[in-house]
Amino acid sequence: MDLQENKVPAAKQVYKKFFFEPHEGLRVLFVGNSITHHDPKPDIGWDLDCGMAASCLENDYVHVVKKYILDTVPNASVGICHVSDFEREFLTMNDLKKEFEGAVEFKPNLVIMFFGANVAWKWAEEVGFENATVIFGEAYERFRNTLAGDRDVDFFHVQGFYNKPYLDKSKEIVAEKYGDTYVLLGDDIRFNTEYRGLYNHPNDAGMKAIADCLWEKIRQTVEEYR
Repeated sequence: MDLQENKVPAAKQVYKKFFFEPHEGLRVLFVGNSITHHDPKPDIGWDLDCGMAASCLENDYVHVVKKYILDTVPNASVGICHVSDFEREFLTMNDLKKEFEGAVEFKPNLVIMFFGANVAWKWAEEVGFENATVIFGEAYERFRNTLAGDRDVDFFHVQGFYNKPYLDKSKEIVAEKYGDTYVLLGDDIRFNTEYRGLYNHPNDAGMKAIADCLWEKIRQTVEEYR
């Protein structure tokens, strides 16, 4: 079993890039790909409407973390921004504010950036991994700053679930530049066969492990909004 293989088609994972539940308190934005949310797509064997490959909405990592957040700040608002299009098209996607208008207008206080799996490995090989780190990093930084606008926002940049060191390096560099938090998932999560489900995506146990890792990092910031 190749734990680093991701066969989920990157196109048409969702029909709506952004959605949220409106409340008046802390605004938390999850920015991710199919692990964060995937619309039902029976032709690939996926019938649910949640993060792949959780068994239900409540068990995907977003909703586990959301429960932790709401237990702490009951009036918090949680949004999801789906970015598989950015992963595939970051080289030519110039107007990020327009592409992700809803997420920008959400004006989050806290952003969890957890994506990169759909950035083509072949492209990175062709340009060279050092160059890929710089090129992707520049686009990733623009995305971060588009979401931040001119506001003071707490960003958490998450190590990829799949092993793409050049992307993780890009995230680390951006996190260090802005004083953000870089979140290591660690090999115990990323290379654990017991955490894998459909298409090598995290099953319920994997989702819970990811959620607990994230909560450990964001908890203190969330508690400031009590």
